[in-house]
Amino acid sequence: MGTAALLALCCVLLAATVPVLDEESYLDIASQLQPLRPYDWWRPWQPWGTHHEADAFVFAHPPLHLWWVYLVERATPGLFGIRGLKLVAAAPLALLLGWAVGDLARATTRRPLLAVLTWVSAPVVVLCLQRGLMPDLGLAALSTVAVAAWRRALRGSRPAAVVGGLALAAACWIKYPALALVPVLLVHGRRRTGSLSATLRSTWPFWGAMAVPLSIGEGWLALLYGRLHPVEVLRRAGEISRGAPTTRALGLFARLAFCAVPAALLLRGHRRHLVSGAVIGALAVALAWGPAGLDTGLALRVWPWAAVGGALFIATLASMRAPGADRGPGEPGDTLLLGGWVIAVIAAVFFGHNFAAPRYLLPAVAPLCLLLTRAVDARPAGRHLLAAGVVVGLSASAILTLAEHRFFVAADRLAARIADSWASPGAFTGEWSFRWRMRQEGWSYYGPDTDSGTLVVAPLSSSPGPLPDVKEHVADYSFDRFGPRVVCVPCRVGFYGDTLGVLPVGWSDRPVEEATAWRIR
Repeated sequence: MGTAALLALCCVLLAATVPVLDEESYLDIASQLQPLRPYDWWRPWQPWGTHHEADAFVFAHPPLHLWWVYLVERATPGLFGIRGLKLVAAAPLALLLGWAVGDLARATTRRPLLAVLTWVSAPVVVLCLQRGLMPDLGLAALSTVAVAAWRRALRGSRPAAVVGGLALAAACWIKYPALALVPVLLVHGRRRTGSLSATLRSTWPFWGAMAVPLSIGEGWLALLYGRLHPVEVLRRAGEISRGAPTTRALGLFARLAFCAVPAALLLRGHRRHLVSGAVIGALAVALAWGPAGLDTGLALRVWPWAAVGGALFIATLASMRAPGADRGPGEPGDTLLLGGWVIAVIAAVFFGHNFAAPRYLLPAVAPLCLLLTRAVDARPAGRHLLAAGVVVGLSASAILTLAEHRFFVAADRLAARIADSWASPGAFTGEWSFRWRMRQEGWSYYGPDTDSGTLVVAPLSSSPGPLPDVKEHVADYSFDRFGPRVVCVPCRVGFYGDTLGVLPVGWSDRPVEEATAWRIR
C-alpha cells in the first residue's frame, strides 16, 4: 500500500508550471467563491456564454471540489505559483488513491506490486495525477477508497462501512457520476450474501453514512437556491453542446486504450480478445464515419486505438463470465466487483458526459489493471508480459507528459507574447492556459457586446469560441515546435475529448500553438 502511495506521489511531482485544461476555470471560480453560497459566481462558460445569470446553479457538479480548490488557494502562499497549488491540492488525494489501489491489489492479486506498477504506468493515471486542481483525481481517490472499504464492510467491519459510505458520499459530491458505483456494490453484495435484503441488513452503516450527508447537502442547496441541484442540471443539460453518440463511442474506445497496456492479452487463451477488439474498433469507426467526418486516412489512424480499447472492454466482460472467475486470490465475487466497476465507469462516461475524455475514465483504471493482473499473474509468461506492459506504459506516459506540457506552456507563452506586442489590452477567445495568461495580462473575454473596432485574438487549438463573420485580419502568431501532439485542431487530434479531435494522439511539424488577431467590424 505504501509503495503505491509513494509512486502516485511521484507522478504528482511532474505537474506542469501552467494551468492544464480547466484548472484555470476552477481557480477563477475559487477567486469568486462564497463558501456558504457555492454557486454565487459567474464566468463566460457553457451554457450561458456571456449572458450573466443570477447564479451558476446550472453548473453540473456539486460544490465539494470548488470548496477544495478554494481552501487550497487560500492555504498556499502565493510564492508557490501554479505548480505549488497543484502539488498541495493533489498530494493528499494521490496518497489516498495510491493507498486504496495498493490495498485492493494486495487483497485481489497474487502479485500486488506488479498490479500497482501496471496501474501507475498507465498514461491516464500519470497525466491525471499531475492535475491537482481538476475534480477527477478526488473522484477517483474517494470512490476507490469506498470500494476498498466496502469489501471490508462485507466482512463485518462497521468502521470500514462508515468510512466507505462517507467516501462514496464525498465522491458523489464531487461529481454525480460516482453514483454509478451503487448498483455495482449492490450486485456484488448480493453475490456475497445470497440476497439483496441480506446485503442491505449487513451493510446498513455503509448506506446510512452515504445517504445522510448527501441528503443534508442536497437539501441545504435546495433551501439556498430554491431548486434541487440534480434536477436543475438535468433540466438544462440540453443547453450544453454534446457530441453525437457514435463519435462519443469511438472516442471512448480510442481513449480507453490509454488506461492500460494490454500486453497481457498476448498470452495464450486471451488473444481472442485482441481479435474481438479489432472488430469492435472497426465497427465503432464505421458507425462514426459520417458524424465524425472521417476519411480513409483518418479512419486507419484512429482504428488501432479503438481496437486496443475494444480489446480491454471485451477482456473485462469476458473476465466476469469466465468459468472459475473467482478462483485464485481474494474473495468470491471480486471479479464481478472489479469488472462491474469498469463497466459502470464506461457507461457513466457514455451516458452521463457530453464527450469521452480520458480523465473521466480514471476511476476505471485501477479495477481494469487488477483484472488484467488477476487473469495472468499465475503464469510466468503472463508476469513477463505485464512487466513489458509497464515499460511500454511508462514510455508512453513520458511522451504524453512532454507533449501535454509543451502544448499548455506554448499557449501560455504565446498569449504573453501577443499581449506584449500591443500597447493596450484587447479581447480574446479560447480556454485553458491561453485564457489564464490573457486574463493575467488584463485582456477581456470576447462576447457579442464587444465594441466594434476591438482587437480580438483567437488561438487555433486552445478551444476558441465563435467570432463574427465581419472582421479584418491583423496578424498571425505561433509558438514552439514539437512533434508529439495531444491537441492539434488541424491534425484532428484531441486527447482530452472526442469533440476536440477524433484522434487521441498524433504527430505534426506545425507550431504547437497558433493564434490570429482580428479587428472586429
